[in-house]
Amino acid sequence: MTARPTLDPARSTEIKRMLMSTVEQNAPGALSRRAWLLISLIVGAVVLGGGGAVWAVTGLAPFSSVPAPVVTSASPTPSATPSATPGPTTAPAPAPTLDPSVPHASFPLDCPAIGDGISITTLVPGWADQAADSGVEPTTPASAALMQSGLTVCRWYSTDPNAYLSISVVADPAVGLKDIDARRASGGTTVQVGDGGALSCAGQCTLSFLSGPYWSAITTSMDDQDRAGALARSSATAVADLLRRNPTPRPAWLIPESSWPPGGDCTALKTDRPITDVVGNKWLTGPYANTLEGGDPIWAAESHAFDCYWYSEPGIQQDPGTITNLHVMVAPGTGWAFPAATAGATPVMVTGADSAAVTCETVNATGCYLNVVTDGAWIQLGFGDGIDMSQQKRLIAAAESLIAGHRG
Repeated sequence: MTARPTLDPARSTEIKRMLMSTVEQNAPGALSRRAWLLISLIVGAVVLGGGGAVWAVTGLAPFSSVPAPVVTSASPTPSATPSATPGPTTAPAPAPTLDPSVPHASFPLDCPAIGDGISITTLVPGWADQAADSGVEPTTPASAALMQSGLTVCRWYSTDPNAYLSISVVADPAVGLKDIDARRASGGTTVQVGDGGALSCAGQCTLSFLSGPYWSAITTSMDDQDRAGALARSSATAVADLLRRNPTPRPAWLIPESSWPPGGDCTALKTDRPITDVVGNKWLTGPYANTLEGGDPIWAAESHAFDCYWYSEPGIQQDPGTITNLHVMVAPGTGWAFPAATAGATPVMVTGADSAAVTCETVNATGCYLNVVTDGAWIQLGFGDGIDMSQQKRLIAAAESLIAGHRG
């Protein structure tokens, strides 16, 4: 396979826009909410249905009984004491009902409750006045896959658009331990928080740690890296205490069956004929994995979606309208997210698909995307070239080729 190309600044910016849109849609100066990814980064009331944990506080263990002394003299009969009239009682608030048809976060508190639980106004005075992201919305296959992992992610922003605090939690300590070990091996600082963690800073600071059944990642960005590291430490201490006080995760989501395997290896994406022929560009190479260096480690580890692209180097003389990059996401089991994600979209016919619809972006970017449900998976295809609705046949041809290649 041809060596992975070095992306030009415009393409790099486009990839970051697609990956970060779902978790940064409320950030000052953020890009379009409908752009590709996520990874995040948004949910409204879909993942985190609210509801705090109710704690029962017990007293000390009962004292051992001691025999009363024998009284030989007669004692006066005590007069009856009227019992106090019971006061009104308040029934505990019922636990929120979770919709079984969609995934839910493994940690039982939503972002407002997490903010209250860690005293966010004390950690970052003034930041809580800014809008906080409330989780992950299923706007792309990759973000829907993150929801299926049980991810909670919350962000608070400063008035400075480059400064933020991100808190991610998932019930997967085994994978978290691998991330912590890798950070320590690459020079990260061991931090005694929760059940142990590691801090690494490179432009932004990330503190990855374990607490009981949870893995949490604290990511901070500030102009002063020392201050960012200090904020990561203080935030991790507060979050670890909150996790300790909520030790029981919600049951894991059972991913619906799909003939598409969990993603990760883009070379597993097959087409029934060369993709260069499908889109009419002989210079395309790939597929390559779409990654965001330095991002939240939980996003990268917990998504089981394919997030891949084919690409041709800039500077090659090509006809106007030629497709120079094709971005494909496939997430097994995420067909449940398709109806809401494509509400208002234009239905189209795609051979081999159960449903298909085209949506077009017009704010901060121009281009159309094809969403397809097939064999229990949601597939989304798009071009970084800003393809308009009149060229949707290229997207349909690529989708049909992928489906046929998968089925053999």
